[in-house]
Amino acid sequence: MNLIIKGGIMSKGIQLFNYAKLIVLLLVLSKGVQAQTIGTQWRYIRADNTGIGGDYHEIVRGDRFGNIWTGGYLPFWSQGSLVRFDGTTFTNWGTYAYNYLPDDRISNIAFDNNDRIWVGTQNGLATSADGINWQHHTSINSALQWDEIHGIAIEATNNVWVVTGEWGQGLPGGVGYYNGTNWTFYTSSNSGLPTQQLSDIAIDQNNNKWIASNLGLIKYDGLNWILYTAANSGLSQGGVREVMIDSLNRVWACNGPNVDIFDGSTWSHINNNNWPINNFSATSMYIRGNKMIFAETTNSSRVQFLMVLHGIHTVLDF
Repeated sequence: MNLIIKGGIMSKGIQLFNYAKLIVLLLVLSKGVQAQTIGTQWRYIRADNTGIGGDYHEIVRGDRFGNIWTGGYLPFWSQGSLVRFDGTTFTNWGTYAYNYLPDDRISNIAFDNNDRIWVGTQNGLATSADGINWQHHTSINSALQWDEIHGIAIEATNNVWVVTGEWGQGLPGGVGYYNGTNWTFYTSSNSGLPTQQLSDIAIDQNNNKWIASNLGLIKYDGLNWILYTAANSGLSQGGVREVMIDSLNRVWACNGPNVDIFDGSTWSHINNNNWPINNFSATSMYIRGNKMIFAETTNSSRVQFLMVLHGIHTVLDF
């Protein structure tokens, strides 16, 4: 397969589509939280009617060229693939041939500033600059101590940070750092990392690392590990599922019924007091341009609701 990677990192994407056969209610909200009527022209994207690699998806990404990337999975055959859709053609890199990926379950996708792709799987990290030659980073050939990659963040200098150890599943993990040559792996035993149950990571404009964990939100400034909890900060509750940074360098922490926003000194909140629908619990979020997208899934991991907030710079004016 001859492919030139055309993508660039947009931002930390959302793990929306755990199941691709979905029916979604889309609510587009204005600054004043006015719901607008949206057309019903929805398209089912499945393995049997497109080129995606399977019905199950844990990640969806958009790159700076407008391509959509995801990872399809077929549980019955234990096969999966990385998929790029350019609006016309689906291109796949699978686990069943050519050794593109180390595992069939893709949990995260990111692009560095040289348009190199980084793919997190349940059995390590895969990367490629041209789509042809792939390198794998696992606990066998690197300092990574656990292979399940749940979050990827890339510095402006292209240093790669990953977190392993999904706190929702109680799996221990840590924080990995790759400088292009060597890996360093931080755990609670060799650093000030307060917990090893981690689910996401983001990097702000000051190069601070923000890590979502079962205990709260962790900030690492290169020297100190600072834990923000409901007891010592404006965080609404302990466990944080996802974390993102917006264009104003604010930190967004998603923890279910609450989305907490921290500007470095003040905390603000989106919760059931100002959600436009009752009992909404955000399980994932994504910043794209001036919009913030929230997703809620059912217990069967299907997307139940999508909400799009227009104008994140004024979202706190609710």
